[in-house]
Amino acid sequence: MTVNDLIASATEDFLISISNKGLVGRAKREPPCTVALCGDVLHAEFSDGTKTDVVGDVKLFKCACPSRSVCKHVLAALLQAREQFKDMAPAPAETAEAAETIKVTPAAPKKTAAKKSADVTILPKIEALLDDIFKVGTARLPAVYSDKLEQFATLCHGAGFAELEKLLMTAAKECELYTEKSVSFRCENLISCLSSARLLSSALQDRDTKRIFKQRYDDTDNMTAWGAGAYPWYGKSGFCGITAVFYSAELKNFVTYTMSRPVSDIDEALKSLNRLKNIPGIWNLSENVNSVSQKGFRLKQVKMSGDGRLSSSESTYAQYIKPTIRAYEAKLFIDDYSKISGLFTDFSVGNVYAVLKINKLKSSGFDKVTQTYHCRIEDFQDNEITLSIKYSKITEAAILEMENLQSPYAVSVLMSLTSDSVEIQPFAVWDTFRDSIINIGFSEPKSKSLSDYAKFFK
Repeated sequence: MTVNDLIASATEDFLISISNKGLVGRAKREPPCTVALCGDVLHAEFSDGTKTDVVGDVKLFKCACPSRSVCKHVLAALLQAREQFKDMAPAPAETAEAAETIKVTPAAPKKTAAKKSADVTILPKIEALLDDIFKVGTARLPAVYSDKLEQFATLCHGAGFAELEKLLMTAAKECELYTEKSVSFRCENLISCLSSARLLSSALQDRDTKRIFKQRYDDTDNMTAWGAGAYPWYGKSGFCGITAVFYSAELKNFVTYTMSRPVSDIDEALKSLNRLKNIPGIWNLSENVNSVSQKGFRLKQVKMSGDGRLSSSESTYAQYIKPTIRAYEAKLFIDDYSKISGLFTDFSVGNVYAVLKINKLKSSGFDKVTQTYHCRIEDFQDNEITLSIKYSKITEAAILEMENLQSPYAVSVLMSLTSDSVEIQPFAVWDTFRDSIINIGFSEPKSKSLSDYAKFFK
């Protein structure tokens, strides 16, 4: 592909496929830049002095900014060039001959066929890359692997492998942290992402890809879903969202409903999360996710994936059940913390949810070194565990709510395995006095900087 072809093909959908929607949005908001074509190179210069060169293979760009992947400057340069050089020859797919072909052949089958070809091509290459990483080992991981993982994540975006894209992008970010020798790097997070990506890429090849994506969510006739709270999140994969957690009496397990959006940084994530908090429409209800996650419903014609993720369709119907703490099944609450380890089955992958009854609140504090809030709680058998929340702009409100707790009845938690322990993060508090659930991540933070946490620094 020449740079002329690249410019002619630089539609918004194409640019999203090589980056993400949030980054394209930032590129569109950039002030106009100066662009010029010199042979097969597009030169661009921005008002802040940043210079960018783009060639036919967009991955070979050169930019003065510190980004190691396709940046907003590359996207802005292509958008400006497409607008400025409107009279250039169209890309092959836009020629008169191609347009005539499209009129005769339906577009949808053509798109599906191309996608299937891409699937067959990229999945074995992803497996080979992941196998190479495991052979090299994390003790001496070259920096080039971060770029390769990010490139394959981009290809997965175009091919429709959303879950695989997220895993590869998260692994790429972890590799960057390793290269930068950041204290935030965690080996177990990297290994978990790489292992999950390897298993998923194999599964996608072993089964019919089209069938997987059409049947990811199966219809469930009836289900009772009791709200156990909700929490906002921001992932290193470039997505943010809100996950609502429910307990299914029929499944005797927790199920989730997630709304997510692609974003470019944590500041954009905060804006997106504020919008998501107020968006109605879960199961065609008029209430927002914060309200829905605190109530009980009888669901009809709801869709559910194999790992307990709920979705909805136009035929989904939700009937409200007035919830009370006493309405929940006794087995829902865990009052003996020694049973927590039994919730993790062999080869557990992903998150495990639970509701822990609290006998006593013990000590709490903020670790300045790890930037983590800790709160110790005690059960009715004198067992103690530690609840932890890693500080960020997203979790600031939750930390403040936890510090102001007074004798809660129970707490909803998200648990995950690490190399030597179980991390337990609270996201909702059960208030027996008001007979309600409080989502601790949804309140407005009262402080604006870490200096306000001085009382935790002991």
